[in-house]
Amino acid sequence: MTTWKDFYENYDNWAENTVLSRISSLQDIGPSAEVIDCANCISEQVAEKIVRKAISMGMTFTPDDIFELNGMVSESLAKEILERYMKTGKPISVTEIQNLDALVSQESIDMTVLYDMQIGLRFTPKQIIELDGYVSEAVLTEALRRSNTKVSRDELEELDGIVDEKLLRKIDKKQKTHVFDEDDDWDEYDDSYDYADTSGKKPGLLSQLGALYVASEIDKRIFGDKDKKKKK
Repeated sequence: MTTWKDFYENYDNWAENTVLSRISSLQDIGPSAEVIDCANCISEQVAEKIVRKAISMGMTFTPDDIFELNGMVSESLAKEILERYMKTGKPISVTEIQNLDALVSQESIDMTVLYDMQIGLRFTPKQIIELDGYVSEAVLTEALRRSNTKVSRDELEELDGIVDEKLLRKIDKKQKTHVFDEDDDWDEYDDSYDYADTSGKKPGLLSQLGALYVASEIDKRIFGDKDKKKKK
Protein backbone atom coordinates (compact mmCIF):
# COMPACT_ATOMS: atom_id res chain seq x y z
CA MET A 1 0.00 0.00 0.00
CA THR A 2 1.12 3.56 -0.75
CA THR A 3 0.34 6.64 1.31
CA TRP A 4 -0.53 9.90 -0.45
CA LYS A 5 2.34 11.63 1.36
CA ASP A 6 4.85 9.15 -0.07
CA PHE A 7 3.29 9.33 -3.53
CA TYR A 8 3.17 13.13 -3.69
CA GLU A 9 6.77 13.49 -2.53
CA ASN A 10 8.19 10.93 -4.98
CA TYR A 11 5.97 10.49 -8.05
CA ASP A 12 8.05 12.81 -10.25
CA ASN A 13 11.11 10.60 -9.65
CA TRP A 14 9.37 7.36 -10.61
CA ALA A 15 8.96 5.76 -14.02
CA GLU A 16 5.43 5.98 -15.47
CA ASN A 17 4.75 2.28 -14.86
CA THR A 18 5.72 2.72 -11.22
CA VAL A 19 3.45 5.78 -10.91
CA LEU A 20 0.54 3.79 -12.36
CA SER A 21 1.20 0.94 -9.96
CA ARG A 22 1.43 3.24 -6.95
CA ILE A 23 -1.82 4.99 -7.89
CA SER A 24 -3.58 1.63 -7.78
CA SER A 25 -2.18 0.95 -4.31
CA LEU A 26 -3.00 4.35 -2.77
CA GLN A 27 -4.62 3.94 0.64
CA ASP A 28 -5.58 7.60 1.02
CA ILE A 29 -5.77 10.72 -1.11
CA GLY A 30 -4.58 14.29 -0.61
CA PRO A 31 -6.36 17.61 -1.23
CA SER A 32 -7.68 18.36 -4.69
CA ALA A 33 -4.97 20.99 -5.26
CA GLU A 34 -2.26 18.34 -4.88
CA VAL A 35 -4.11 15.86 -7.10
CA ILE A 36 -4.42 18.52 -9.81
CA ASP A 37 -0.74 19.42 -9.37
CA CYS A 38 0.18 15.78 -10.02
CA ALA A 39 -2.18 15.53 -12.98
CA ASN A 40 -0.55 18.53 -14.63
CA CYS A 41 2.94 17.05 -14.30
CA ILE A 42 2.31 13.62 -15.83
CA SER A 43 0.87 12.18 -19.04
CA GLU A 44 -2.86 12.32 -19.81
CA GLN A 45 -3.19 8.57 -19.30
CA VAL A 46 -1.72 8.78 -15.80
CA ALA A 47 -3.61 12.01 -15.05
CA GLU A 48 -6.91 10.31 -15.87
CA LYS A 49 -6.06 7.41 -13.59
CA ILE A 50 -5.13 9.56 -10.60
CA VAL A 51 -8.24 11.74 -11.01
CA ARG A 52 -10.46 8.67 -11.26
CA LYS A 53 -8.72 7.22 -8.20
CA ALA A 54 -9.46 10.42 -6.28
CA ILE A 55 -13.11 10.26 -7.35
CA SER A 56 -13.36 6.61 -6.29
CA MET A 57 -12.05 7.64 -2.86
CA GLY A 58 -14.80 10.25 -2.46
CA MET A 59 -13.28 13.43 -3.86
CA THR A 60 -15.61 15.94 -5.54
CA PHE A 61 -13.85 18.33 -7.90
CA THR A 62 -15.28 21.79 -8.59
CA PRO A 63 -15.91 23.51 -11.95
CA ASP A 64 -12.76 25.54 -11.28
CA ASP A 65 -10.86 22.27 -10.87
CA ILE A 66 -12.08 21.17 -14.30
CA PHE A 67 -10.62 24.38 -15.70
CA GLU A 68 -7.31 23.63 -13.93
CA LEU A 69 -7.33 20.14 -15.46
CA ASN A 70 -7.70 21.52 -18.98
CA GLY A 71 -5.81 19.32 -21.42
CA MET A 72 -5.02 16.68 -18.82
CA VAL A 73 -8.30 14.75 -18.79
CA SER A 74 -10.71 13.71 -21.52
CA GLU A 75 -14.00 15.48 -22.21
CA SER A 76 -15.90 12.44 -20.95
CA LEU A 77 -14.08 12.54 -17.60
CA ALA A 78 -14.58 16.31 -17.35
CA LYS A 79 -18.31 15.72 -17.88
CA GLU A 80 -18.30 13.02 -15.20
CA ILE A 81 -16.58 15.41 -12.77
CA LEU A 82 -19.14 18.12 -13.56
CA GLU A 83 -22.10 15.81 -13.04
CA ARG A 84 -20.66 14.62 -9.74
CA TYR A 85 -20.30 18.23 -8.60
CA MET A 86 -23.92 18.95 -9.49
CA LYS A 87 -25.02 16.33 -6.99
CA THR A 88 -23.77 18.65 -4.22
CA GLY A 89 -26.59 21.16 -4.84
CA LYS A 90 -24.07 24.03 -4.91
CA PRO A 91 -24.53 26.73 -7.58
CA ILE A 92 -22.23 27.18 -10.58
CA SER A 93 -21.34 30.81 -11.29
CA VAL A 94 -21.51 32.54 -14.66
CA THR A 95 -17.71 32.78 -14.72
CA GLU A 96 -17.38 29.05 -14.00
CA ILE A 97 -19.85 28.27 -16.80
CA GLN A 98 -17.86 30.43 -19.21
CA ASN A 99 -14.62 28.70 -18.17
CA LEU A 100 -16.11 25.34 -19.11
CA ASP A 101 -16.25 26.41 -22.76
CA ALA A 102 -14.14 24.07 -24.95
CA LEU A 103 -13.60 21.74 -21.96
CA VAL A 104 -17.00 20.02 -22.11
CA SER A 105 -19.71 19.75 -24.74
CA GLN A 106 -22.46 22.27 -25.48
CA GLU A 107 -24.97 19.88 -23.88
CA SER A 108 -22.97 19.84 -20.64
CA ILE A 109 -22.73 23.63 -20.52
CA ASP A 110 -26.48 23.89 -21.13
CA MET A 111 -26.99 21.38 -18.34
CA THR A 112 -25.12 23.60 -15.84
CA VAL A 113 -27.58 26.45 -16.45
CA LEU A 114 -30.59 24.16 -16.16
CA TYR A 115 -29.07 22.72 -12.98
CA ASP A 116 -28.67 26.20 -11.49
CA MET A 117 -32.33 26.91 -12.25
CA GLN A 118 -33.40 23.57 -10.77
CA ILE A 119 -31.75 24.44 -7.43
CA GLY A 120 -33.50 27.82 -7.40
CA LEU A 121 -30.93 30.17 -8.89
CA ARG A 122 -32.28 32.92 -11.13
CA PHE A 123 -30.20 34.63 -13.80
CA THR A 124 -30.40 38.36 -14.38
CA PRO A 125 -30.76 39.76 -17.91
CA LYS A 126 -27.14 40.94 -17.68
CA GLN A 127 -25.92 37.44 -16.83
CA ILE A 128 -27.95 35.96 -19.68
CA ILE A 129 -26.30 38.41 -22.07
CA GLU A 130 -22.89 37.40 -20.68
CA LEU A 131 -23.69 33.75 -21.41
CA ASP A 132 -24.43 34.44 -25.09
CA GLY A 133 -22.18 32.23 -27.19
CA TYR A 134 -21.73 29.72 -24.37
CA VAL A 135 -25.30 28.51 -23.81
CA SER A 136 -27.97 27.61 -26.35
CA GLU A 137 -30.81 30.00 -27.21
CA ALA A 138 -33.40 27.56 -25.88
CA VAL A 139 -31.84 27.40 -22.42
CA LEU A 140 -31.18 31.17 -22.26
CA THR A 141 -34.82 31.77 -23.21
CA GLU A 142 -35.89 29.58 -20.30
CA ALA A 143 -33.49 31.45 -18.00
CA LEU A 144 -35.02 34.79 -18.99
CA ARG A 145 -38.54 33.43 -18.59
CA ARG A 146 -37.71 32.46 -15.02
CA SER A 147 -35.86 35.68 -14.22
CA ASN A 148 -37.53 37.83 -11.58
CA THR A 149 -35.64 40.97 -12.60
CA LYS A 150 -37.02 43.83 -14.66
CA VAL A 151 -35.46 43.99 -18.13
CA SER A 152 -34.24 47.45 -19.11
CA ARG A 153 -34.73 48.89 -22.58
CA ASP A 154 -31.03 48.49 -23.36
CA GLU A 155 -31.08 44.88 -22.15
CA LEU A 156 -34.14 44.10 -24.29
CA GLU A 157 -32.28 45.40 -27.32
CA GLU A 158 -29.16 43.38 -26.45
CA LEU A 159 -31.19 40.23 -25.82
CA ASP A 160 -32.68 40.42 -29.33
CA GLY A 161 -31.01 37.55 -31.18
CA ILE A 162 -29.92 35.85 -27.95
CA VAL A 163 -33.29 34.54 -26.75
CA ASP A 164 -36.64 33.81 -28.39
CA GLU A 165 -38.06 37.06 -29.80
CA LYS A 166 -41.59 36.08 -28.81
CA LEU A 167 -40.62 36.18 -25.14
CA LEU A 168 -38.90 39.55 -25.61
CA ARG A 169 -42.04 40.96 -27.22
CA LYS A 170 -44.15 39.70 -24.33
CA ILE A 171 -41.82 41.37 -21.82
CA ASP A 172 -41.72 44.53 -23.95
CA LYS A 173 -45.51 44.68 -24.05
CA LYS A 174 -45.86 44.03 -20.30
CA GLN A 175 -43.28 46.64 -19.32
CA LYS A 176 -44.42 49.10 -22.01
CA THR A 177 -40.85 49.80 -23.09
CA HIS A 178 -41.87 49.89 -26.79
CA VAL A 179 -38.68 48.38 -28.16
CA PHE A 180 -40.60 46.29 -30.69
CA ASP A 181 -43.19 47.44 -33.19
CA GLU A 182 -46.56 46.23 -31.91
CA ASP A 183 -47.96 46.26 -35.44
CA ASP A 184 -45.63 43.44 -36.54
CA ASP A 185 -47.27 40.06 -37.07
CA TRP A 186 -46.05 37.59 -34.43
CA ASP A 187 -47.44 34.71 -32.43
CA GLU A 188 -48.18 35.33 -28.77
CA TYR A 189 -45.48 33.77 -26.55
CA ASP A 190 -46.84 30.88 -24.48
CA ASP A 191 -45.32 30.96 -21.02
CA SER A 192 -47.85 28.58 -19.49
CA TYR A 193 -45.47 25.65 -19.88
CA ASP A 194 -42.19 25.13 -18.04
CA TYR A 195 -39.82 24.38 -20.90
CA ALA A 196 -37.14 23.04 -18.59
CA ASP A 197 -39.57 20.54 -17.04
CA THR A 198 -39.73 17.35 -19.07
CA SER A 199 -42.07 15.48 -16.73
CA GLY A 200 -45.18 16.48 -18.70
CA LYS A 201 -46.33 15.26 -22.10
CA LYS A 202 -46.52 18.61 -23.88
CA PRO A 203 -43.48 19.17 -26.15
CA GLY A 204 -41.68 22.33 -25.07
CA LEU A 205 -39.25 24.77 -26.59
CA LEU A 206 -36.22 22.58 -25.91
CA SER A 207 -37.91 19.69 -27.69
CA GLN A 208 -38.84 21.86 -30.66
CA LEU A 209 -35.21 22.90 -31.04
CA GLY A 210 -33.97 19.33 -30.82
CA ALA A 211 -32.42 19.80 -27.36
CA LEU A 212 -34.91 18.09 -25.07
CA TYR A 213 -32.26 15.64 -23.92
CA VAL A 214 -30.54 18.48 -22.06
CA ALA A 215 -33.37 18.91 -19.59
CA SER A 216 -34.04 15.17 -19.29
CA GLU A 217 -30.36 14.55 -18.58
CA ILE A 218 -30.36 16.92 -15.64
CA ASP A 219 -33.51 15.35 -14.19
CA LYS A 220 -32.22 11.78 -14.51
CA ARG A 221 -28.53 12.23 -13.70
CA ILE A 222 -28.68 14.91 -11.06
CA PHE A 223 -32.10 14.66 -9.45
CA GLY A 224 -32.99 11.06 -10.26
CA ASP A 225 -35.42 9.48 -12.69
CA LYS A 226 -38.89 10.82 -11.83
CA ASP A 227 -40.69 8.01 -13.68
CA LYS A 228 -38.84 5.32 -11.75
CA LYS A 229 -39.61 7.06 -8.45
CA LYS A 230 -43.31 7.15 -9.28
CA LYS A 231 -43.40 3.39 -9.97
CA LYS A 232 -41.88 2.53 -6.57
